[in-house]
Amino acid sequence: MKKYLTIKEDRVKAIRDNTKQKFQFQHQEIDEIPEFKYGISENEVDINPFGLPVKLSLQANEGAGKFVREHAETIENAAEEFAVDADLVKAVIYTEMARGWYDKLNPLGSPTVLPGNVDETWEALIPGSNRHNRNDNIRITAKLLSEIEKRLDVPFPEDIYSLYNGMAHDRTYRNEKLKSTPYFLKKVLEARAWEQENWSLEKERRQSHMRSTKRLLSGDLTRLGSDSRPYLPNHFRLLPPSLVPQVKGATRLEDIARPPANRFDR
Repeated sequence: MKKYLTIKEDRVKAIRDNTKQKFQFQHQEIDEIPEFKYGISENEVDINPFGLPVKLSLQANEGAGKFVREHAETIENAAEEFAVDADLVKAVIYTEMARGWYDKLNPLGSPTVLPGNVDETWEALIPGSNRHNRNDNIRITAKLLSEIEKRLDVPFPEDIYSLYNGMAHDRTYRNEKLKSTPYFLKKVLEARAWEQENWSLEKERRQSHMRSTKRLLSGDLTRLGSDSRPYLPNHFRLLPPSLVPQVKGATRLEDIARPPANRFDR
Protein backbone atom coordinates (compact mmCIF):
# COMPACT_ATOMS: atom_id res chain seq x y z
CA MET A 1 0.00 0.00 0.00
CA LYS A 2 1.34 3.40 -1.01
CA LYS A 3 2.35 5.58 1.96
CA TYR A 4 1.36 9.24 1.75
CA LEU A 5 3.35 11.74 3.78
CA THR A 6 1.45 14.05 6.13
CA ILE A 7 4.13 15.49 8.41
CA LYS A 8 5.98 18.68 7.46
CA GLU A 9 9.41 17.36 8.39
CA ASP A 10 8.86 14.14 6.42
CA ARG A 11 7.79 16.09 3.37
CA VAL A 12 10.80 18.42 3.52
CA LYS A 13 13.11 15.41 3.87
CA ALA A 14 11.44 13.62 0.93
CA ILE A 15 12.07 16.59 -1.32
CA ARG A 16 15.62 17.19 -0.14
CA ASP A 17 16.48 13.46 -0.42
CA ASN A 18 14.76 13.21 -3.81
CA THR A 19 12.53 10.27 -2.85
CA LYS A 20 9.36 9.42 -4.78
CA GLN A 21 6.99 9.50 -1.82
CA LYS A 22 3.65 11.20 -2.37
CA PHE A 23 1.96 13.81 -0.19
CA GLN A 24 -1.53 13.37 1.22
CA PHE A 25 -3.61 16.40 0.34
CA GLN A 26 -7.32 17.30 0.31
CA HIS A 27 -8.36 19.56 -2.55
CA GLN A 28 -11.00 22.15 -1.59
CA GLU A 29 -13.05 24.33 -3.89
CA ILE A 30 -13.51 27.86 -2.64
CA ASP A 31 -17.29 27.49 -2.37
CA GLU A 32 -16.71 24.79 0.28
CA ILE A 33 -15.40 27.50 2.64
CA PRO A 34 -18.23 29.57 4.21
CA GLU A 35 -15.94 32.55 4.84
CA PHE A 36 -15.21 32.75 1.10
CA LYS A 37 -18.84 32.44 0.01
CA TYR A 38 -18.62 35.72 -1.92
CA GLY A 39 -14.98 35.33 -2.97
CA ILE A 40 -12.07 37.23 -1.46
CA SER A 41 -10.79 40.78 -1.58
CA GLU A 42 -7.38 42.35 -1.92
CA ASN A 43 -5.32 42.44 1.27
CA GLU A 44 -6.19 45.49 3.33
CA VAL A 45 -5.72 46.69 6.91
CA ASP A 46 -7.79 49.23 8.82
CA ILE A 47 -5.43 52.04 9.87
CA ASN A 48 -7.97 54.35 11.54
CA PRO A 49 -7.86 54.14 15.34
CA PHE A 50 -11.20 55.95 15.78
CA GLY A 51 -13.43 53.28 14.26
CA LEU A 52 -13.98 54.85 10.86
CA PRO A 53 -13.19 52.55 7.91
CA VAL A 54 -9.90 53.83 6.52
CA LYS A 55 -8.20 51.03 4.62
CA LEU A 56 -4.59 50.69 3.55
CA SER A 57 -4.00 48.27 0.70
CA LEU A 58 -1.18 45.78 1.19
CA GLN A 59 -1.37 44.64 -2.42
CA ALA A 60 1.45 45.42 -4.82
CA ASN A 61 -0.08 44.02 -8.01
CA GLU A 62 1.40 46.62 -10.32
CA GLY A 63 4.95 46.05 -9.11
CA ALA A 64 4.46 42.28 -9.17
CA GLY A 65 3.33 42.33 -12.79
CA LYS A 66 6.21 44.60 -13.77
CA PHE A 67 8.73 42.28 -12.12
CA VAL A 68 7.40 39.17 -13.86
CA ARG A 69 7.35 40.88 -17.25
CA GLU A 70 10.89 42.17 -16.84
CA HIS A 71 12.23 38.77 -15.76
CA ALA A 72 10.05 36.58 -17.97
CA GLU A 73 13.01 35.03 -19.78
CA THR A 74 14.74 34.05 -16.54
CA ILE A 75 11.52 32.54 -15.20
CA GLU A 76 10.85 30.63 -18.42
CA ASN A 77 14.40 29.26 -18.50
CA ALA A 78 14.10 28.08 -14.89
CA ALA A 79 10.72 26.47 -15.60
CA GLU A 80 12.17 24.62 -18.59
CA GLU A 81 15.20 23.52 -16.59
CA PHE A 82 13.05 21.86 -13.93
CA ALA A 83 10.16 20.72 -16.14
CA VAL A 84 7.43 22.81 -14.56
CA ASP A 85 4.85 25.04 -16.24
CA ALA A 86 6.26 28.54 -16.75
CA ASP A 87 2.88 30.16 -16.14
CA LEU A 88 2.66 28.47 -12.74
CA VAL A 89 6.10 29.83 -11.79
CA LYS A 90 5.09 33.30 -13.01
CA ALA A 91 1.83 33.15 -11.05
CA VAL A 92 3.61 32.08 -7.86
CA ILE A 93 6.24 34.81 -8.16
CA TYR A 94 3.51 37.35 -8.98
CA THR A 95 1.58 36.23 -5.88
CA GLU A 96 4.62 36.47 -3.62
CA MET A 97 5.63 39.89 -5.00
CA ALA A 98 2.05 41.17 -4.69
CA ARG A 99 1.16 39.72 -1.30
CA GLY A 100 4.38 38.59 0.34
CA TRP A 101 6.33 41.83 0.42
CA TYR A 102 4.78 43.36 3.55
CA ASP A 103 6.46 40.85 5.87
CA LYS A 104 9.51 42.99 5.25
CA LEU A 105 7.87 45.65 7.46
CA ASN A 106 8.68 43.38 10.40
CA PRO A 107 11.60 45.04 12.24
CA LEU A 108 13.02 41.58 13.00
CA GLY A 109 13.18 40.85 9.30
CA SER A 110 11.82 37.93 7.36
CA PRO A 111 13.27 34.41 7.08
CA THR A 112 12.27 34.30 3.41
CA VAL A 113 13.63 36.21 0.44
CA LEU A 114 11.74 37.59 -2.56
CA PRO A 115 10.93 37.16 -5.42
CA GLY A 116 9.96 33.58 -4.53
CA ASN A 117 9.92 34.09 -0.77
CA VAL A 118 12.09 31.02 -0.27
CA ASP A 119 13.94 30.26 2.94
CA GLU A 120 17.39 28.77 3.38
CA THR A 121 16.00 25.24 3.69
CA TRP A 122 15.51 25.08 -0.06
CA GLU A 123 18.94 26.29 -1.10
CA ALA A 124 19.94 22.61 -0.79
CA LEU A 125 17.78 21.80 -3.82
CA ILE A 126 20.37 23.51 -6.04
CA PRO A 127 23.88 23.04 -4.61
CA GLY A 128 25.84 26.27 -4.55
CA SER A 129 22.76 28.47 -4.95
CA ASN A 130 22.14 31.61 -2.94
CA ARG A 131 18.55 32.69 -2.39
CA HIS A 132 19.71 36.30 -2.08
CA ASN A 133 20.75 36.12 -5.71
CA ARG A 134 17.69 36.93 -7.84
CA ASN A 135 18.34 34.34 -10.55
CA ASP A 136 19.10 31.60 -8.03
CA ASN A 137 15.97 32.54 -6.11
CA ILE A 138 13.84 32.09 -9.24
CA ARG A 139 15.51 28.74 -10.01
CA ILE A 140 14.89 27.53 -6.43
CA THR A 141 11.24 28.58 -6.77
CA ALA A 142 10.83 26.61 -10.01
CA LYS A 143 12.62 23.56 -8.60
CA LEU A 144 10.50 23.51 -5.44
CA LEU A 145 7.25 23.83 -7.41
CA SER A 146 8.35 20.96 -9.63
CA GLU A 147 9.09 18.76 -6.61
CA ILE A 148 5.72 19.51 -5.02
CA GLU A 149 3.80 18.97 -8.25
CA LYS A 150 5.09 15.45 -8.82
CA ARG A 151 4.18 14.42 -5.26
CA LEU A 152 0.47 15.19 -5.64
CA ASP A 153 -1.85 12.68 -7.29
CA VAL A 154 -3.87 15.54 -8.82
CA PRO A 155 -1.69 18.68 -8.91
CA PHE A 156 -4.18 21.55 -8.84
CA PRO A 157 -2.19 24.82 -9.03
CA GLU A 158 -3.80 26.17 -5.87
CA ASP A 159 -2.86 22.96 -4.01
CA ILE A 160 0.73 23.15 -5.21
CA TYR A 161 0.84 26.73 -3.96
CA SER A 162 -0.72 25.84 -0.61
CA LEU A 163 2.15 23.40 0.00
CA TYR A 164 4.67 25.87 -1.38
CA ASN A 165 3.33 28.33 1.19
CA GLY A 166 3.67 25.78 3.99
CA MET A 167 4.70 22.11 3.95
CA ALA A 168 2.43 21.40 6.93
CA HIS A 169 -0.67 22.25 4.89
CA ASP A 170 -2.92 19.32 4.06
CA ARG A 171 -5.87 21.21 2.52
CA THR A 172 -6.18 24.00 -0.01
CA TYR A 173 -7.66 26.80 2.09
CA ARG A 174 -8.41 25.70 5.65
CA ASN A 175 -5.39 24.47 7.53
CA GLU A 176 -4.16 25.67 10.90
CA LYS A 177 -5.24 29.07 9.63
CA LEU A 178 -7.69 30.02 6.92
CA LYS A 179 -5.73 31.28 3.90
CA SER A 180 -7.13 33.03 0.86
CA THR A 181 -3.85 33.27 -1.03
CA PRO A 182 -4.27 29.96 -2.94
CA TYR A 183 -7.45 31.42 -4.44
CA PHE A 184 -5.59 34.62 -5.30
CA LEU A 185 -2.94 32.50 -7.04
CA LYS A 186 -5.66 30.67 -8.97
CA LYS A 187 -7.19 33.95 -10.20
CA VAL A 188 -3.75 35.33 -11.12
CA LEU A 189 -3.04 32.22 -13.17
CA GLU A 190 -6.43 32.18 -14.90
CA ALA A 191 -6.19 35.87 -15.81
CA ARG A 192 -2.46 35.78 -16.64
CA ALA A 193 -2.36 38.87 -14.44
CA TRP A 194 1.34 39.54 -15.06
CA GLU A 195 0.48 40.52 -18.65
CA GLN A 196 -1.80 43.35 -17.45
CA GLU A 197 -0.45 46.59 -16.05
CA ASN A 198 -3.40 47.34 -13.76
CA TRP A 199 -4.89 43.95 -12.91
CA SER A 200 -6.67 43.56 -9.59
CA LEU A 201 -8.91 41.00 -7.97
CA GLU A 202 -11.78 43.49 -7.88
CA LYS A 203 -11.35 44.35 -11.54
CA GLU A 204 -11.32 40.64 -12.40
CA ARG A 205 -14.54 40.17 -10.43
CA ARG A 206 -16.27 42.98 -12.34
CA GLN A 207 -15.12 41.58 -15.67
CA SER A 208 -16.34 38.13 -14.68
CA HIS A 209 -19.79 39.55 -13.97
CA MET A 210 -19.84 41.22 -17.36
CA ARG A 211 -18.81 38.03 -19.17
CA SER A 212 -21.48 36.05 -17.33
CA THR A 213 -24.13 38.63 -18.16
CA LYS A 214 -23.31 38.52 -21.85
CA ARG A 215 -23.54 34.73 -21.87
CA LEU A 216 -26.89 34.84 -20.11
CA LEU A 217 -28.36 37.29 -22.59
CA SER A 218 -27.11 35.16 -25.48
CA GLY A 219 -29.21 32.30 -24.13
CA ASP A 220 -26.33 30.21 -22.79
CA LEU A 221 -27.62 29.25 -19.35
CA THR A 222 -25.89 25.89 -19.02
CA ARG A 223 -22.48 26.50 -17.46
CA LEU A 224 -20.93 29.70 -16.20
CA GLY A 225 -17.67 30.61 -14.55
CA SER A 226 -14.62 28.62 -13.57
CA ASP A 227 -16.58 26.61 -10.98
CA SER A 228 -18.79 25.14 -13.76
CA ARG A 229 -21.96 25.30 -11.71
CA PRO A 230 -25.37 25.60 -13.41
CA TYR A 231 -26.73 29.14 -13.67
CA LEU A 232 -29.74 30.18 -11.61
CA PRO A 233 -31.86 33.26 -12.41
CA ASN A 234 -31.35 34.50 -8.86
CA HIS A 235 -27.68 35.07 -9.72
CA PHE A 236 -28.72 38.34 -11.35
CA ARG A 237 -29.56 39.66 -7.91
CA LEU A 238 -25.89 39.29 -6.92
CA LEU A 239 -24.77 41.70 -9.61
CA PRO A 240 -24.04 45.31 -8.63
CA PRO A 241 -26.81 47.60 -10.00
CA SER A 242 -24.41 49.12 -12.54
CA LEU A 243 -23.86 45.69 -14.08
CA VAL A 244 -27.49 44.61 -14.34
CA PRO A 245 -28.35 44.72 -18.06
CA GLN A 246 -31.18 46.95 -19.19
CA VAL A 247 -33.47 44.92 -21.44
CA LYS A 248 -36.39 46.66 -23.12
CA GLY A 249 -39.71 45.20 -22.10
CA ALA A 250 -38.38 43.22 -19.14
CA THR A 251 -40.14 44.12 -15.91
CA ARG A 252 -38.37 41.70 -13.59
CA LEU A 253 -34.83 40.38 -13.41
CA GLU A 254 -36.21 36.85 -13.70
CA ASP A 255 -37.72 37.76 -17.08
CA ILE A 256 -34.30 38.67 -18.43
CA ALA A 257 -32.94 35.22 -17.75
CA ARG A 258 -35.98 33.05 -18.38
CA PRO A 259 -35.53 31.18 -21.69
CA PRO A 260 -38.52 30.54 -23.95
CA ALA A 261 -40.39 27.33 -23.25
CA ASN A 262 -38.80 24.20 -24.78
CA ARG A 263 -35.95 26.26 -26.16
CA PHE A 264 -33.45 23.79 -24.75
CA ASP A 265 -35.70 20.70 -25.06
CA ARG A 266 -36.51 20.64 -21.38
